[in-house]
Amino acid sequence: SLAYGFTANQRVINFILEDDLQIIPINTRTQAPKSGGTLSNVLTVSRVKIDGPDRFTLRGQYSASSPLLESERSIIPFATTQPPSSRSLFPETESYEISALKSFALPDDALGTLSLRFEESDTTILTGLSPLDASQLSQDIGSQTVNFGLTINSKLAANTWSAVASYDHADRSFENIGNLGATFDPVETTSSLFKADLNGNFSVSQTDFGAITASGALGVRAETYTDGSDSTDLSRDTAYVQAALSVPLPLKEERFGRGSLSFDGQLSDISDVGTLSDYGVTAKWIPREGLTFTYSWASEEIAPTLFELGLPQSFSPNRALFDLAQAETVVTTVV
Repeated sequence: SLAYGFTANQRVINFILEDDLQIIPINTRTQAPKSGGTLSNVLTVSRVKIDGPDRFTLRGQYSASSPLLESERSIIPFATTQPPSSRSLFPETESYEISALKSFALPDDALGTLSLRFEESDTTILTGLSPLDASQLSQDIGSQTVNFGLTINSKLAANTWSAVASYDHADRSFENIGNLGATFDPVETTSSLFKADLNGNFSVSQTDFGAITASGALGVRAETYTDGSDSTDLSRDTAYVQAALSVPLPLKEERFGRGSLSFDGQLSDISDVGTLSDYGVTAKWIPREGLTFTYSWASEEIAPTLFELGLPQSFSPNRALFDLAQAETVVTTVV
């Protein structure tokens, strides 16, 4: 990834292996234990069409899992008022996902990709019986996420460039259901992220030991985080510049093989934090084909995410935890 101007966790590079292809795969999977317990099902339907540089993919997926109860695993109840049938070891889940991707040719051998993805999920956890009226207690966790993306790549050659823009939006909720004798407000959060990046990779010069290459990138981020339960409203703007240089080592290939030394660095200006820096060095030696030695060293300054700064307070009552000091299971509320 560094060779094309990206960090290892920043970008996935795909290579087309088939010039002409059209398929409609339908996949289904069912999983279950040998005896008793949860059952999960996944159904995926897709349509893939590749026609040279033009590519279209449409994908839909539905998945569901039934809960796994303590009673289905012979768990000894921690209290007589909490029967194993009222508590789940594995939650009940259900999710839907639909995504579409379209790649198309652009002038000067460039390639564009437009993507869209929507996902909705719901999770229910049984947490026992209410100590007030023995009614069932549970927790509901839900999420909805939407993603749009646009990527433009030049043809992979000695000098390449790419432009990437994307927008992500997520709504999440967490709620306690049942008579707890106290009011626990539902937690509802909303987050959004827009980002745009421009990357370039260049061949600086050619030496007897290989090419000297350089890469650079610059980008912007705009993100927000809102928690409706306690009126938290956070925002952040980020701008960054990144550069890397790779130099071949002066080794006689027939005796010592090949090697290279790479340097990379990044400066980020974050509106609510200030300026942060990342830098590193990587040495690679290939004494012969099939054997590679790599040494990497990196220093990173990382800001807390808006989610970490604004994480709302949530309560999980009636939780069974093992108290290491007393060597016994206790029932408590986890905050």
